[in-house]
Amino acid sequence: MTGLVRAEWRKLLSTAAAWWLAAGAVALTAVSTAGTILANGREGGGPGGGGAQALARVLDSPAGVRNVIASAGAGDLFVLLLGVLALTSEYRHATITQSFLTTPQRGRLVAAKLAALGVVGLAVSVLDCIVNLAMALPWLGTRHLHTAVVTGDTGVVLATVLVGTTLYALLGVGVGALVRNQVAAVVISLAWLLVLDGLLIGLVPAAGRWTPGGAAASLHRNLAPTAHFLPAWGGGLLLVAYALAFAGAGTRLVLRRDVT
Repeated sequence: MTGLVRAEWRKLLSTAAAWWLAAGAVALTAVSTAGTILANGREGGGPGGGGAQALARVLDSPAGVRNVIASAGAGDLFVLLLGVLALTSEYRHATITQSFLTTPQRGRLVAAKLAALGVVGLAVSVLDCIVNLAMALPWLGTRHLHTAVVTGDTGVVLATVLVGTTLYALLGVGVGALVRNQVAAVVISLAWLLVLDGLLIGLVPAAGRWTPGGAAASLHRNLAPTAHFLPAWGGGLLLVAYALAFAGAGTRLVLRRDVT
């Protein structure tokens, strides 16, 4: 099994798309961190000063610091796409037949992809956290909040970012197994996470909290002040359930259907 996982790493790291997606995750984390810092830095929160702006202007509050640190999870979408490409690329480039001939037990191949992408997702999330802290620490330092990052609430948020990003990688493999057409899988993932998920969270919070994006937001506790999300542990369990459900359903489908 270790050999299979290493082979999957080699496959993934030999593609330019994987490196670009990893770079995109880090870049989006930097942009999101900067945006959150700038939003939190507006004295008075802008015209009106209500709603989300009222939360944003509380620079030195635990919620303000937590939201800055939670920005390290902004690159989750790119990691999910990494998981999608890990399997759909095999179908697109017609290498899946050779992979199944090399490893006739299809379940072992999918398990190896899940393990490999889990490690890659964790590695990318570590880089995201490093970039986030490299930007956040100087800002927190100007407000004499040096220890807030490594203790208490924000330390927990960093841990949830590592867990959440890793789960998104596994979720991506599951989506790729279910929708083996690469273009369709990517479009569905983008449409759901960038459009439908956001609409549900923003317009119907009672339903949005049960989506993958709502689960991730609950896990990181990076929440809008008017939304009613799950507690952090509930969001984490829900995201685990999504990852297991998609990975399990995708694996079952790979085992049953023809390669062509």
